[in-house]
Amino acid sequence: MERDNIPYKFLENILRDLKTHQLVKSVRGAEGGYALAKDPSEIRIAQIMRVVDGPIALIPCISERFYEACAECEDEKTCRIRKLFAEVRVEMIPILERPITTIADVVRKP
Repeated sequence: MERDNIPYKFLENILRDLKTHQLVKSVRGAEGGYALAKDPSEIRIAQIMRVVDGPIALIPCISERFYEACAECEDEKTCRIRKLFAEVRVEMIPILERPITTIADVVRKP
């Protein structure tokens, strides 16, 4: 944390959110802190991204879990931007949710 200049409050907020979603657990005591609540091979990068950043969809009108209509959009069915980003989402989600896209995979050395 200190060597990477990450503000304590910022990190604490992220860890609190991860704890709420049962991805980490707090450990009390002199050597306490946070630890993963599951095996690293069970935590998908997509889960972390949703907790930290919210929807994975690049625009809210294509999000399956956090849908919001775009205020300036006149017709979602014909919106070319929506169609493009829906295609991006369709390709991106399977990559982020596949079994080999976990914390264990990211930290594993080649």
